[in-house]
Amino acid sequence: MRILFIMLFAIIMASVESCKKENSNSDINSDWIDIAKEQLIQNFLSGDTVVNVSFTTKVAWTVLVREQGGEAERNARRSAGTSWISVNPAGGEAGLSNLTISLEPNTNDVMREAEIIIQSNDKSVVIKVAQEGGYEQTFTNPYLNPNLAYGSVTDIDGNVYATIKIGEQTWMAENLRTTRYNDGVAIPYITSGYDWEYLLNKGGYTLYDFLPENDAIYGKLYNWYAVNTGKLCPQGWRIPTVAMWDKLGNYLGSLGGNVGGRMKSTGTREAGTGLWSDPNGGATNESGFTGHPSGEISESPAFFGIGNYGRWWSATENTEVGGGLGEAYTRFLYYDGNPNSFNGGVSKKGTGLPCRCVQN
Repeated sequence: MRILFIMLFAIIMASVESCKKENSNSDINSDWIDIAKEQLIQNFLSGDTVVNVSFTTKVAWTVLVREQGGEAERNARRSAGTSWISVNPAGGEAGLSNLTISLEPNTNDVMREAEIIIQSNDKSVVIKVAQEGGYEQTFTNPYLNPNLAYGSVTDIDGNVYATIKIGEQTWMAENLRTTRYNDGVAIPYITSGYDWEYLLNKGGYTLYDFLPENDAIYGKLYNWYAVNTGKLCPQGWRIPTVAMWDKLGNYLGSLGGNVGGRMKSTGTREAGTGLWSDPNGGATNESGFTGHPSGEISESPAFFGIGNYGRWWSATENTEVGGGLGEAYTRFLYYDGNPNSFNGGVSKKGTGLPCRCVQN
């Protein structure tokens, strides 16, 4: 069982040149603030998600929280309400103060970091926060491989997806279901064939046969214009390029073939044990990828393929002579008796296909 760890430790930043006081050699820590380092170490060992820090200052103070990533990424998280760390209060007067640091559980496999900066004028104390991933999740998806340990990632809508590490890559083990880009902008939801056909070069999504009940299992069908925004996946994730898809296929091939079978969910529709049409050749889902036959919607538009194949977008545009700018590359799995079938192809950009995300 993987356990959530929270690591908190204080680093005191001092500059003798900035200490313009009678005693120019005074330590910044004893000069204006006292941090109980032992309390931080104790919370690191216990793994609490709420940490209370007590300290005494001789001056008024304020707090700045700086999460990992660039300024644009941090601002996007704050505006979307997806920040994982909060600190209260944001400042105080001189004297004894209590600071409450709250951390959301880290359900990803990657450590996340932040700095809590207690500052006054030209002096500051930095509390570095590092939160290791691996928080245990329970999934209700009956098609996942029960013998594997899955992580998770949450999109901007709050949908939680199982994730699985395959070789050196970490993939979503479920199709994307978000209704918004990761900057909070809504993706147009198309509910008629006429509107899909005349969506033209704008991003959009729909559901197979326009039926809401197809969302939970098969996910949404997005056109490539939505993919091409680069904002379809959660922060820190992306739609895979052709090279990323090929890396997945090459790794599974190195295990002894049966690439397609290792990626497909098991069972058949006819037997009432799965989603694929018979025979669902070679399906073992050993990789945990859990590929479903989600079908697609063409530009025309027409729905087809559910039960027979799953085709997913890549982020790579087709620039070959004859292909033009109207196509992008895809990867797909098929129901037939060829278990090695993990094939490449191209689709018109206005086609609606399911999407998988891979971690950056």
